[in-house]
Amino acid sequence: MKEKRYAILIGQDKYHDQPLKYSNKDVNDLRKTLISHCRFEEENIYTIDDTILPVAERIAHSIALVKNKVVANQDLFLFYYSGHGVFNDAEEESVLELVDQTTLSVKQIMNEYFEPLSAKNQYLIIDACHAGGNIYVKGNHSKIERKNYYDSKEIYLLFAAEADRKALQSDGFQNSIFTHFFIQAIHDEAHYDSNGFLTMSSIDTYIKRKASELKKYIQIPVSESRTRGYKPFSYLPVQQKIQTDIITQPLKNIEMQKKKTDMAEEAQSDDKFDLEESLKYENRKMLQTSLQGVFKNCISNFKSQYNDHTINALSISEAGINTSLEGHLEKAIIEGASNFGLMAIHDIFEKTLHEPQKRTPKGLASMVDILYGEPSPFYTYSINFHHEFIHSAVIKFESSSVYNVSASLVFLCYQVAFGFVLCSVKLLYSWDGTKEKINPDFISPSFTSYRLMESNIQTVEQDILHGMKNLQEIVIANNELRRKDIQKFLQRAK
Repeated sequence: MKEKRYAILIGQDKYHDQPLKYSNKDVNDLRKTLISHCRFEEENIYTIDDTILPVAERIAHSIALVKNKVVANQDLFLFYYSGHGVFNDAEEESVLELVDQTTLSVKQIMNEYFEPLSAKNQYLIIDACHAGGNIYVKGNHSKIERKNYYDSKEIYLLFAAEADRKALQSDGFQNSIFTHFFIQAIHDEAHYDSNGFLTMSSIDTYIKRKASELKKYIQIPVSESRTRGYKPFSYLPVQQKIQTDIITQPLKNIEMQKKKTDMAEEAQSDDKFDLEESLKYENRKMLQTSLQGVFKNCISNFKSQYNDHTINALSISEAGINTSLEGHLEKAIIEGASNFGLMAIHDIFEKTLHEPQKRTPKGLASMVDILYGEPSPFYTYSINFHHEFIHSAVIKFESSSVYNVSASLVFLCYQVAFGFVLCSVKLLYSWDGTKEKINPDFISPSFTSYRLMESNIQTVEQDILHGMKNLQEIVIANNELRRKDIQKFLQRAK
């Protein structure tokens, strides 16, 4: 039987006290890399962000889905986390801190998630501060607890920092440093062997060297592993395309295949990207037209696949945002774009400073000024959805029952100084007692930037479809959580 690969990727940014910037981007970038280089299928990757609570229950739900799919002693399982972490001195173990103020220890992950799966190859990758305390492969488990780890052909635990050290994020990389070098190792062809294979051990060595050197050994990644044989984790894309043919061809044809591969690589290297040519108006206009077509195709495909209208009615709009939170959304999108240096061209995004009118100090107004001071300047935000270099769509799962949740996904594709950007915003609703209501303080846009190349049109389409699929999975999972909450209440209520 052919090995299948499964992954759970968790990103946590929106902490109340110490928010992070790039954990969800870490997850998105890693997901793309696993698909492009590591033979993970998109439907077997479960991403968990911080837009729906409780996070711990969503993790458990994803684990249950994976458990139903994994074939013991055959398949591969990867668990990845990017977010805050601490070391619990009393228990002498590393603990992951989730945004809903719950925690998840590394020991718990090993015992409750890894051990029952019995996957043939198991990988735990934690990008968090203080993550590498008391690692479990060699001897911290009882004989029974570690049985399935030792039955695995390969188990690899890789942590961004030792128990007494921090893991850092980088504005320059727009990623966590550890995850940046993890992805970089996979994308650099120089790290692959002559067969086009790259092992986790090679990735591990590269990360430790680069991360330690970059931060003068303030951040030191740590790992523990048990391996048997030679297990590739990632593959050169060219190798992926020709491997099946090479295995089945007679030896006399292998040289011919190699020549074809060399020619393909040579053609690829000659096809250099011309930035100045890409920025011309004609090219921008052509690509924006193609992107509008991508939006329509994605929406059409998604509509045809979604038929469970008894649970949540599906509605889609392509005329701006058109929600009661329009002002909040525009603020979140524009501020996010500004933070990442991805502001739209041609004043598509507008951020206007307003100076308040000064009050005349008379009577009570004078007392207010003394107590609270003069009113502060404020900004207003607006997006020109009618501009030729922006296109948007809003997908909403609208519940008609208290037993189901509502959720929306906003997509904006707009052009920036040196390329174009896909912005997506998940909007999650909670029950306020009478209706589903969005929390305006919990809006977190994500941004992916692209070169102005025709080949990126397909990439954008894949990213949009993934976002739609992910939203549907989130709705299904949260419908289940909503029903559990109702059931718990009804059982306790008189």
